[in-house]
Parts: sequence; C-alpha cells; structure tokens
Amino acid sequence: MKNKKIEMLVESAIMIALAVALDLVSAILPFTQLPFGGKFTICAMLPLVYVAVRYGLGTGLLSGFIYALIQLAIGFAKHPSSLMLDKWYLTVLMLFIDYILAYTALGLGSLGRSLKTPSGRFTLGAFLGTLFRYVCHIVSGAIFYGAWATWFFEEGDLAGTAFAKFFLDNFSGTGMSIAYSAVYNGLYMIPEIIITTVVAFALSKIPVIAKRV
Repeated sequence: MKNKKIEMLVESAIMIALAVALDLVSAILPFTQLPFGGKFTICAMLPLVYVAVRYGLGTGLLSGFIYALIQLAIGFAKHPSSLMLDKWYLTVLMLFIDYILAYTALGLGSLGRSLKTPSGRFTLGAFLGTLFRYVCHIVSGAIFYGAWATWFFEEGDLAGTAFAKFFLDNFSGTGMSIAYSAVYNGLYMIPEIIITTVVAFALSKIPVIAKRV
C-alpha cells in the first residue's frame, strides 16, 4: 500500500511538471497564439487528465489545484497588471474562478473512469476535464469582462461579420455577456478541447498507456 502511494505521488508530480513544460513550450510557438488574445496549448492539460483517470477524483483535483497555483505564479511573474482588477476582492474572486477553479476542474476528468474501455475512459476524461475548465472561464469572463461584450461584437476584430451580427441581434444584457465570454474563451478553449481529446484517444491505443488508464 505504501509503495502504491509513493508511486501515485511521484507519477502525479511528474505529470504536473510535464503539464507545466508543455504549457511553456506552447507559449513560444507562434501558431498557438490567437489574434483576439489567449492561446491554446499542445496538450498541456492531458497529463493532469491522465492523473485524474488513473488515480481518481481526489488525486485529480489535488494535481489540478497544484498546477493552478503554478500557473498563477507564472501569470504574476509574466504580467501581474493584467491579473488585477479595480477592487482587490474582485481580483481575488476572478483569480479563484479563472485559475484555481478552472484548473482544479481538470480533476473532473476522473468521470471518464465510468467507462469500461481504456480508450473510452481516457477520451471521455480528456473531453470532460477540458470542458469543465472552459465552463469556468466562461463564468469568469461573463462576470468580470462582460462589459466588453457589445464592443467586442461592434468594434472588435469580428465587427461587421455575420457572426457578430447574429450575437448583436439575438443577445443583450447578461445573455450578451455570457455569449461574449463563450466566444472569446472558445477561440482558444475549443481547439484545446479538440486537440486534447483526439490525442487522448490516440494515446489510449498504445498498450503501455492503455494498461495504466
């Protein structure tokens, strides 16, 4: 039992380190940077999903939480001003949702364990883990940056397109804020979800990985 716990701790630490490394590498790749802001990574979330699927909800949430703290530290080191809002308590709440909650939510990839096959478990886990992260970013964006919603569709890079007109004609108020946040965060989170899910499925076909998930 003790050896299994040590193995779990060591493997989780390695996966967290791998996730950080993949995120840092992705940050210097030009094609991951999006013109509207934000970036997607080259499967940086997959090691954390792997931990969740392999060891369960508790370990998955803890690994996601530790990764969130690392991402928060990196964010402050790189551009502290962009993480600050007008009021300190709003900053704390925003950071909690956008970092702590969003990355910890990757541990919910453990829900993939409900499926019987390794490919099903890992693929569903990757999809659900990244999807829950996306939902957290939507909530945060709608609450703290929803005031930019109308500007984003009227004067931003999407202005004048049929896509922008659809949202301007059909949404207002809170609905507009949520729509804006879903679109803005979706520009990098949807590619992230797709890439992570597809790669998880492909890796699950490798026998050595299939045995562990």
